[in-house]
Amino acid sequence: AGQVGNNDFNNLQMATWDDLREMKDSGLVSFGSHSYDMHYLEDDKAVFLEETKYTEFKEDIIKSKEVIENNLQVEVKAIAYPFGETSDEVTNIVKEAGFEEAFILSPSPITPDSDPYYQNRYLI
Repeated sequence: AGQVGNNDFNNLQMATWDDLREMKDSGLVSFGSHSYDMHYLEDDKAVFLEETKYTEFKEDIIKSKEVIENNLQVEVKAIAYPFGETSDEVTNIVKEAGFEEAFILSPSPITPDSDPYYQNRYLI
Protein backbone atom coordinates (compact mmCIF):
# COMPACT_ATOMS: atom_id res chain seq x y z
CA ALA A 1 0.00 0.00 0.00
CA GLY A 2 1.21 3.46 -0.67
CA GLN A 3 0.68 6.79 -2.31
CA VAL A 4 1.89 8.02 -5.68
CA GLY A 5 3.06 11.56 -6.24
CA ASN A 6 5.33 14.28 -5.02
CA ASN A 7 3.27 15.16 -1.97
CA ASP A 8 5.01 15.13 1.36
CA PHE A 9 3.23 12.56 3.50
CA ASN A 10 4.71 12.50 7.01
CA ASN A 11 8.08 13.44 5.46
CA LEU A 12 8.14 10.32 3.29
CA GLN A 13 9.17 10.59 -0.34
CA MET A 14 6.50 9.00 -2.50
CA ALA A 15 7.08 6.81 -5.53
CA THR A 16 6.48 8.38 -8.92
CA TRP A 17 4.61 6.79 -11.81
CA ASP A 18 8.01 6.32 -13.50
CA ASP A 19 9.23 4.45 -10.40
CA LEU A 20 6.17 2.22 -10.54
CA ARG A 21 6.60 1.59 -14.28
CA GLU A 22 10.17 0.50 -13.59
CA MET A 23 8.89 -1.87 -10.90
CA LYS A 24 6.26 -3.22 -13.30
CA ASP A 25 8.88 -3.77 -16.00
CA SER A 26 10.95 -5.84 -13.57
CA GLY A 27 8.19 -8.45 -13.50
CA LEU A 28 8.70 -8.83 -9.75
CA VAL A 29 5.66 -6.97 -8.47
CA SER A 30 1.93 -6.75 -8.96
CA PHE A 31 -0.26 -3.77 -8.21
CA GLY A 32 -3.50 -3.42 -6.31
CA SER A 33 -5.72 -0.69 -4.94
CA HIS A 34 -5.94 0.71 -1.44
CA SER A 35 -8.67 3.24 -2.36
CA TYR A 36 -8.18 6.58 -4.07
CA ASP A 37 -9.03 8.93 -1.25
CA MET A 38 -11.14 7.04 1.31
CA HIS A 39 -8.41 5.84 3.65
CA TYR A 40 -9.05 8.21 6.52
CA LEU A 41 -10.82 8.20 9.85
CA GLU A 42 -13.63 10.31 11.26
CA ASP A 43 -14.20 10.03 15.00
CA ASP A 44 -11.71 7.13 15.07
CA LYS A 45 -13.79 5.13 12.57
CA ALA A 46 -12.94 4.17 9.00
CA VAL A 47 -15.19 6.46 6.98
CA PHE A 48 -15.77 3.98 4.15
CA LEU A 49 -17.50 1.56 6.54
CA GLU A 50 -20.40 3.97 7.08
CA GLU A 51 -23.52 3.04 5.12
CA THR A 52 -23.94 6.67 4.03
CA LYS A 53 -20.52 6.47 2.30
CA TYR A 54 -21.05 3.24 0.32
CA THR A 55 -21.78 4.96 -3.01
CA GLU A 56 -18.81 7.29 -2.55
CA PHE A 57 -16.60 4.33 -1.62
CA LYS A 58 -17.59 2.40 -4.75
CA GLU A 59 -16.82 5.42 -6.95
CA ASP A 60 -13.53 5.91 -5.10
CA ILE A 61 -12.25 2.36 -5.55
CA ILE A 62 -13.29 2.27 -9.20
CA LYS A 63 -11.36 5.52 -9.72
CA SER A 64 -8.32 4.06 -7.97
CA LYS A 65 -8.47 0.92 -10.12
CA GLU A 66 -8.79 2.95 -13.33
CA VAL A 67 -5.99 5.38 -12.45
CA ILE A 68 -3.56 2.54 -11.76
CA GLU A 69 -4.61 0.59 -14.85
CA ASN A 70 -4.34 3.64 -17.13
CA ASN A 71 -0.96 4.77 -15.79
CA LEU A 72 0.68 1.36 -15.62
CA GLN A 73 -1.17 -0.57 -18.33
CA VAL A 74 -1.89 -3.42 -15.91
CA GLU A 75 -5.09 -5.06 -14.77
CA VAL A 76 -5.82 -4.36 -11.11
CA LYS A 77 -7.51 -7.38 -9.55
CA ALA A 78 -6.80 -6.86 -5.84
CA ILE A 79 -7.54 -4.31 -3.15
CA ALA A 80 -6.24 -3.97 0.39
CA TYR A 81 -9.11 -2.68 2.51
CA PRO A 82 -8.15 0.62 4.16
CA PHE A 83 -7.10 -0.05 7.74
CA GLY A 84 -7.54 -3.77 6.97
CA GLU A 85 -11.23 -3.47 7.84
CA THR A 86 -14.33 -4.54 5.94
CA SER A 87 -17.93 -5.61 6.31
CA ASP A 88 -20.17 -7.86 4.24
CA GLU A 89 -21.62 -4.79 2.54
CA VAL A 90 -18.19 -3.34 1.72
CA THR A 91 -17.02 -6.71 0.41
CA ASN A 92 -20.02 -6.82 -1.92
CA ILE A 93 -19.12 -3.34 -3.18
CA VAL A 94 -15.56 -4.52 -3.85
CA LYS A 95 -16.90 -7.47 -5.86
CA GLU A 96 -19.27 -5.21 -7.82
CA ALA A 97 -16.35 -2.89 -8.62
CA GLY A 98 -14.57 -5.75 -10.39
CA PHE A 99 -11.96 -6.83 -7.87
CA GLU A 100 -11.20 -10.55 -7.67
CA GLU A 101 -9.49 -10.57 -4.29
CA ALA A 102 -9.15 -8.37 -1.23
CA PHE A 103 -6.96 -8.21 1.84
CA ILE A 104 -7.75 -7.60 5.50
CA LEU A 105 -5.14 -6.85 8.14
CA SER A 106 -4.48 -9.99 10.14
CA PRO A 107 -1.13 -11.54 11.02
CA SER A 108 -1.93 -15.07 9.91
CA PRO A 109 -1.04 -17.03 6.79
CA ILE A 110 -3.23 -17.38 3.73
CA THR A 111 -4.31 -20.99 3.17
CA PRO A 112 -5.97 -22.77 0.24
CA ASP A 113 -9.27 -22.43 2.13
CA SER A 114 -8.97 -18.65 2.58
CA ASP A 115 -11.86 -16.60 1.20
CA PRO A 116 -10.43 -14.52 -1.69
CA TYR A 117 -12.13 -11.40 -0.31
CA TYR A 118 -10.86 -11.86 3.26
CA GLN A 119 -7.20 -12.74 2.70
CA ASN A 120 -4.81 -11.90 5.48
CA ARG A 121 -1.95 -9.46 5.10
CA TYR A 122 0.79 -8.38 7.46
CA LEU A 123 1.46 -4.75 8.32
CA ILE A 124 5.04 -3.95 7.33
